Amino acid sequence: MVKVGFICEGDTETIVFNSSEFDDFLRSIGIEKVGRAIKSGRDDREGGKDNMKPDSEIALANITALKEQGAAFIVFIRDLEDLPCITSAKEEVITIEKSYKLITVRCFESWFLADSQTLSALLGEEYEYPFPEKAVNPYEELRRIFVEKRGENKGIGTNKKKIASLFVKYGFSLQRAAQHPNCPSAAYFLNKLSVLTTQN
Repeated sequence: MVKVGFICEGDTETIVFNSSEFDDFLRSIGIEKVGRAIKSGRDDREGGKDNMKPDSEIALANITALKEQGAAFIVFIRDLEDLPCITSAKEEVITIEKSYKLITVRCFESWFLADSQTLSALLGEEYEYPFPEKAVNPYEELRRIFVEKRGENKGIGTNKKKIASLFVKYGFSLQRAAQHPNCPSAAYFLNKLSVLTTQN
């Protein structure tokens, strides 16, 4: 088993990567997650892309903590946001030996839109979102869909952490998100994880 540590930009990613479903998937491909996925902030209170930058003391502290727990590789996950390309986003993340920088095209919530099975279970009807990565604000798009399908009083709420926890509770699967024909970033992410098991 390859030991891997995860550092995430925000709460949503951290909640998903600390789920038992994700741990089971990692073990199935020969990866052991070291400790818990870390939100890129001190003591899990602060977060954001600034705490992944090359000059960030918090980034160095997080890396050190994971290395001390035995991580052979560190995986960084952040959004592309308003940057022009994935390369630009990667340049804003600290570079260390044996690290992978994985950039989601939009907010992580676009992967929630791509898991049609979990989305359908939450909505109580069959539903497939056609182009998850084209949603300008996936979080707001999720809220819109739930109000449209379930009514104002049965929406999904406004708290991102609660929304992420709800998707995890209903079985959100990165593998299913990766199988969506129009969510290549999820497929790329899983492919990159699989590659780690072949590295020395």
